[in-house]
Amino acid sequence: SLRPDQHAIVTRVRDDDPELLRHLEALGIVPDAELEVTGYSEFDENLHVRLKKEKTDHVLGPRITHKIFVELTA
Repeated sequence: SLRPDQHAIVTRVRDDDPELLRHLEALGIVPDAELEVTGYSEFDENLHVRLKKEKTDHVLGPRITHKIFVELTA
């Protein structure tokens, strides 16, 4: 449910898919990672996120975002 210009911290990731966990770990999207939402597409529900102190955005589809739990930060 995050939208552009919101910031959040990853609190947990559903662990029922080891391949997804490896993928997210390679991206740095792990518990305690700080994220900034840089874009959202209404059409396909893709979320563009950037990890704190990085310059590259990651595009995550709903299949992935529904398995990541976050807490909003200021």
